[in-house]
Amino acid sequence: MKRFAGFILVVLAVPAFARVVSYAPYTTRVATPSHQERASRHFVLIESEAENFSGRTRDDVVLYDSSGIDEPRVITPKEGVRYEQAALYQKPGGAPVILAIGWNFSNGQRSIHVGDGTTWREVNLGVAPSFAPTIDVDTGGPFTHGLYAPIVIGNETWPFVATFGTGVFAIDRNGVTKTVVNTPGSRVVGRNLAGDRFLVIYAGALWSTAVDGPATRLAVVDAVAAYAGWITSNGSAYVQMFRSEGRFLFKTNGSSLDFIAGPYDSFPPAVGSPQVTRPTMRFFAVPTADFEGAWMIQRETGKPTTMLKHSSAGGLQTLWSDVSGPQVEALIVGPSGNTVLIQVHRERDGAELSRPFIDPALAVWRVGQDAPRSYDELYLNESWNKGFVHIDVDQLEAGDPFVFNSGWQETTPPVSRVSPPIAGGGDVIQEWGVVRGSLKQRLVLPGVARLPGAFGSFWMTDVNVYNPLNESQQVEVKFTPLGTTDSLSTTLTLEPNEIRAIGDALKALFNIESGGGSLHFLPAVGINATARTYSRKGEGTFGFGMQAIDYFNAAGPRFPLSFAGAFPGENFRTNLLLTDTSGRGTSAKLEAFGLTGWSFGNSMVEAPAAGTVQMNSVGPAVGLHSRDGGGLVIEATRGTAIATVVAIDNRTNDPTYFPPDLPGAIPRAIPVIGHLDGANGSKFRSDIYLYNPNDHARTVMLSARKWDGTGVANANFTLLPNESRVIPDALKTLFGMEGLARLRYSTNEWEPGQGVRVTSRTYTVEPSGATYGCLVPPLNSFQIGTFGDRLEILGAGAGPGFRTNIGLVDLNDNSQREATVRITIIAERRILDTMTVRVPMRGGMQINDVFKARGLATPAAALIVVDIIDGQQIAAYATLTDNVTNDSTYLSANLGAQPEN
Repeated sequence: MKRFAGFILVVLAVPAFARVVSYAPYTTRVATPSHQERASRHFVLIESEAENFSGRTRDDVVLYDSSGIDEPRVITPKEGVRYEQAALYQKPGGAPVILAIGWNFSNGQRSIHVGDGTTWREVNLGVAPSFAPTIDVDTGGPFTHGLYAPIVIGNETWPFVATFGTGVFAIDRNGVTKTVVNTPGSRVVGRNLAGDRFLVIYAGALWSTAVDGPATRLAVVDAVAAYAGWITSNGSAYVQMFRSEGRFLFKTNGSSLDFIAGPYDSFPPAVGSPQVTRPTMRFFAVPTADFEGAWMIQRETGKPTTMLKHSSAGGLQTLWSDVSGPQVEALIVGPSGNTVLIQVHRERDGAELSRPFIDPALAVWRVGQDAPRSYDELYLNESWNKGFVHIDVDQLEAGDPFVFNSGWQETTPPVSRVSPPIAGGGDVIQEWGVVRGSLKQRLVLPGVARLPGAFGSFWMTDVNVYNPLNESQQVEVKFTPLGTTDSLSTTLTLEPNEIRAIGDALKALFNIESGGGSLHFLPAVGINATARTYSRKGEGTFGFGMQAIDYFNAAGPRFPLSFAGAFPGENFRTNLLLTDTSGRGTSAKLEAFGLTGWSFGNSMVEAPAAGTVQMNSVGPAVGLHSRDGGGLVIEATRGTAIATVVAIDNRTNDPTYFPPDLPGAIPRAIPVIGHLDGANGSKFRSDIYLYNPNDHARTVMLSARKWDGTGVANANFTLLPNESRVIPDALKTLFGMEGLARLRYSTNEWEPGQGVRVTSRTYTVEPSGATYGCLVPPLNSFQIGTFGDRLEILGAGAGPGFRTNIGLVDLNDNSQREATVRITIIAERRILDTMTVRVPMRGGMQINDVFKARGLATPAAALIVVDIIDGQQIAAYATLTDNVTNDSTYLSANLGAQPEN
């Protein structure tokens, strides 16, 4: 055993810290955002069922408010239309004007409507025009869908100028149209800052024109290239040519084009020359905030990434060059012109289980600074048609929320990369879609307590807070009591790399003798936090663990939450915590479903503005009898909220915390289920909970693979619509196995609708049938690592009287060799121990009572770091078990963010 007793933790520090950003999707459906200014308060989504996207016949057009003041509204102009595109114009402080374009299946005609979302007017162009597609990826700029969108946002008089197969048309808010160019194949490709003059291409030339004309010819264009640009205040234009060779930026000069910049060591191809295919992301440009210049990126494999700027006054300037070569894929400029959001393309090897997903990494750069040293990471299953929908770059670092669209098409498996500190994302429910998040971290523990409960219990909460920075950091901590909008506040100063254990947190931080509610953390940069809420039994304890949840990871009216394990059955009671994040209160509908799929009943619950409400014994309120098992669905009707469910064994009073279920349309894995006897007379068993959220039957495939590689067993279930099912002691009763195994599940991809939800609870059972146990949930993409990744587990230790087990699982069914990981145990700002272990091929292993096994005194709080040296799809977790009661707390691992040197 190698010791590092005096080794200061700074050796783990990196030059700059990044954060994994948690987020929450707006909808469970595949969505196409509207064309609009990214600064607009509102946006529109065209929503379709995920699995039916390619062959859909019905869409919902939904209006959203990025500020969260208004509820989302379904504003579909006409049923039976497959909507392809929407656009939105909104003057600051004004109401939105919306354009919706689709295909009417009943008459085979183009359907075009304009309105405010309440009143619609049909737009008649006099013909049945085809609609032009978006040509390029979104490389940034002030409008969604990038520079090459078929709709350009205009002004108060003419909100939209759109490209159709028969020409270019302006459309006003009353549905009145005006022909701008009456030439098939023409296209609108840009505008000026005011939105009252436009760039159009027709007759082999680029023109500048107002809606009413006259048109001024600016330059001859290449018939085999696409063009986009913007008009300056003096009437000249910046024009970006896009061919298979890449993008090249020009500025008009009279009736010609002057070349400004393009890819490294490249010149624009001659007009009409044969095309040569080259990587197209080697260069791109976007307008400055005032449209008087251009921001540009040059990058190429093996060369630095360079940021450039051009203006009439300053000419071509090089602002920075980064030799690490970040794959910058978009630039969005703040309204002030002094900030630029730099969006970087990164790739991760998620392989099959976590779904291959590509990582947009984000940094706000200010004029005059060097290149960013670190990027916050927004892990998503992103696609080519991704991009920001709403953003104010000037306010981003202060915590202003953003809206990002991950796109809807699949990606191919990417390659790997290295990662550490501020971990997050373990609370993310759905890793795709149109999501909201914030670059400023705010965490919440929705259930903390110091108060008496049923059956003589007295609940307390211990909190662990970790500062991953190698510098001190202040953290504001706020406590909001249950059912109120009041709060108490204090400030913690965490030393560099400090892991602080705060026992009986409400008493220690706020001197509260009796109370419960939610605990909010507002760090200067970013932290990790976990909690354990428990009651005592003699010399032992029993309770549940919870990692802090990002404040923006909250569900709204278009994102119902399901809890497959909410009602485990006879001898359990279930409590609900609902924390409002909208700042104006949340109302939510509760509905329970059982084995037949029929609804037991429903109820409503309301959380106060920025507060938390606790609803005890939810079962009777939604029609369940004491013996009934079932699943719970929570859907907000107003506001946004974080919902958590706690199921309690009435015989022991032991609680199990259930977060919302993960979607099951893609393969998922639960790292461990078991049927085995353990230390101190424990007998561990695992129950599995399933719920079908669809109004039609769905089939789920379950596969258990023994950790020791001795066997695999499969089982398929077809669940009725809304059916909820529990499988007691599943490894033994369903799969005929004993020991430990990982559980893999997936839903038939060819069946329509959402995937089946699955979760599990592992517990020790006493002779009376009473249980002590914990949640073991399926893993999301933030909790699975590949070679070079780092997984972090906070909350181990808890002092004498507890044992910590570390679990390591190889989730890759195609593994051909053992994986290798390095485990580092950190406490008291130093490394206590490090070891390298091998993970069985396609199996798992557990290091039992790790502190005792390694000859270490058990600390009050510790961080376990798992560096994956070799292997793919590796999962890690820890369990914290009370030696008296044998009650376990599950500690999940989170993926860290990548530092930049």
